[in-house]
Amino acid sequence: MTSYVTAADGIDIAYDVVEAKPDDPSTLDAGHAPPVVLIHGFGANRVITWRNTNWYQTLPRAGHRLVAIDCRGHGESQKPHNPEDYDEGRMTADIVAVLVELGIGSIDLMGYSMGAQLAIRLARNKVRERMTPADQDALVRDFVDDLGTTK
Repeated sequence: MTSYVTAADGIDIAYDVVEAKPDDPSTLDAGHAPPVVLIHGFGANRVITWRNTNWYQTLPRAGHRLVAIDCRGHGESQKPHNPEDYDEGRMTADIVAVLVELGIGSIDLMGYSMGAQLAIRLARNKVRERMTPADQDALVRDFVDDLGTTK
């Protein structure tokens, strides 16, 4: 069943929640797996990308609560007409609005195409909130070193 949350700028965002229904019920209590948030790609929606491809069955059977979001301008979410309403910052804020509405803190993210880009931005923003500037610099240096592009 579709639920809605109103984003900070007044746009209604549609989402589904599918509770964990593991094949092995003992995994429900033992795993405490974080919910998986699914973010679809450009021009698609949560039904096309996630429900029609059996993720709505697969993840709950594996013991995960599933949250699938229709990004603004897609599916059952509201479709604003101003280009600035589609800024990545606003679109990631929509994801956060859904999580706040549901009282969810820790998550696993799964995005496809545009959804992957939004997932990366959301993860990057959360990491930045928790790290000092020196920690951020060290993380970037380590990443570049791992690529073998600096010494």
